[in-house]
Amino acid sequence: AFSGCSGLTGELRIPEGVTYIGGSAFNGCSGLTEVALYPSTYIEEGAFPDSITIIELDLDVNYIEDGNRLVYKLNDEEKTAVLVKCKNKDIKEVNIPKYVKRNETNYKVKEIGHHAFCRCSGLTGELKIPEGVTKIGARAFSGCSGLTGELKIPEGVKEIGGFAFCECSGLTGELKIPEGVTKIGWHAFSGCWRLTGDLKIPEGVKEIGCDAFEDCSGLTGELRIPEGVTKIGDGAFSGCSGLTGELRIPEGVTKIGAGAFYKCSGLTGKLKIPEGVTEIGARAFEGCRRLTGVKIPKGVTYIGDEAFSGCSGLTGKLKIPKGVKVGKDAFKGCSGLEKSCRI
Repeated sequence: AFSGCSGLTGELRIPEGVTYIGGSAFNGCSGLTEVALYPSTYIEEGAFPDSITIIELDLDVNYIEDGNRLVYKLNDEEKTAVLVKCKNKDIKEVNIPKYVKRNETNYKVKEIGHHAFCRCSGLTGELKIPEGVTKIGARAFSGCSGLTGELKIPEGVKEIGGFAFCECSGLTGELKIPEGVTKIGWHAFSGCWRLTGDLKIPEGVKEIGCDAFEDCSGLTGELRIPEGVTKIGDGAFSGCSGLTGELRIPEGVTKIGAGAFYKCSGLTGKLKIPEGVTEIGARAFEGCRRLTGVKIPKGVTYIGDEAFSGCSGLTGKLKIPKGVKVGKDAFKGCSGLEKSCRI
């Protein structure tokens, strides 16, 4: 963002509302001497030049730190708390409490904040998220590959942020997403290949983020996407080779992202693309070799490169509406299809 801004000099104070500073954000800002920030701000490696002194501002009345060096931001009006940061990156075990206390007053933990335990790779054992938590922030447990045991998400959770459990490859057991969840962020469970069981998307979900379940090859059973979903992001189910049954895409979907069902080789049946879909992304269904048929609706304007490449189970005459732009090798290897025609 400010990389190479050599004109910046002196002390830089980061506002309290900033929760994340990416790698190289201030790279090359050689004039800066000191950076002051709040404990709720997560800094990626390489965000600042090595010569800069980083000062963490003192905890004020809105923050408390417990014996495990977990930092919470308190809301006095609601008597709630957000777990914003684990200051001990060498932490081995964590027990997230249902309440934290200050001056004899209990504050209910309602949220695991952005980057709270990001890259705490030394964390081991079972992850227990307490009842009462309603949001799991972006990258909350990203890269915590040492966590093991069954992942239990409390029923009250409504939002699972982007990369929340990305690369938590040690988590096992059946993945149960609570019925109240309305948003599943980008890469939320990407790389969690040991998670198992049927994947049931809750009825309230409107959007499935890019790569949300990428390479979750342990998930099995029929994939059920609720009618309320309007967007299936790029790579949403890419590499979920264990999912089976007939694929039914809800009528409200308008775009099927690139690689959305890439190599979902267990999906079967005739694929019906909803009438409202205008775009089928590149490699959207590549390698779905057990699909037996496909119908392209008239509203589609674009079929991406290799969209159906390797779908060797497709049969019958391929009818493509007039005006549709068809990408390179869109139907490569679909040996069972008869010659396509424009309708």
